[in-house]
Amino acid sequence: IIDPTDDNFMYGALYYGDIRRSTNGGSPFGGISGSISETGAWVTPYKLDPNDPNRMFAGYDNVWRSDNVKGGTPSWSQISNFSGTSNITDLAIAPSNSAVVYVSRANNSQRFLRSTNATGGSPKWTNLTSSLPVSSTPKDIEIDHTDPTHIFVAIGNDIYESTNSGGSWTNISGTLPNISLNTIVIDKDSPLEAMYVGMDAGVYY
Repeated sequence: IIDPTDDNFMYGALYYGDIRRSTNGGSPFGGISGSISETGAWVTPYKLDPNDPNRMFAGYDNVWRSDNVKGGTPSWSQISNFSGTSNITDLAIAPSNSAVVYVSRANNSQRFLRSTNATGGSPKWTNLTSSLPVSSTPKDIEIDHTDPTHIFVAIGNDIYESTNSGGSWTNISGTLPNISLNTIVIDKDSPLEAMYVGMDAGVYY
């Protein structure tokens, strides 16, 4: 990640959630996740708040938040208390409202969750697992840039859309091939609301 407001600040990570930061354009990088007491997945999701470059969310077994990620030694707070020790697969912050965060996990009973006060002192989480269209873990979550209730998820070989914060879903895979669908990107500047989808074989538009 490159800080969109100051390209001296860059973030990268090694396996299991070892997040690194550079404050001078990439030389050198130093670890900033040392105070997090959990281990993340091989590829641990971590995201800068699109509205506040001082804030970062990271997904391990739980969601952790730093409100001073650009500071000397960032402090981290655990802002969820999920069941089990299943790693978080993906997390997404609503560009139009940073308090809205969606999370997917490799956990049968808590595979998809949402917070509407993730930037607050005591975030609460709603379990949306029962509303998922299939019994798999979303591999990628993408949120509409202007509407935090309008979301897309990549599950298995399909892409699903929800217009009510994950309460119900519509399969919008259309003519996409029946192969693993891994990532979704919405072009926020496109007048056509363009979307790009990364699959095991190729990128689709």
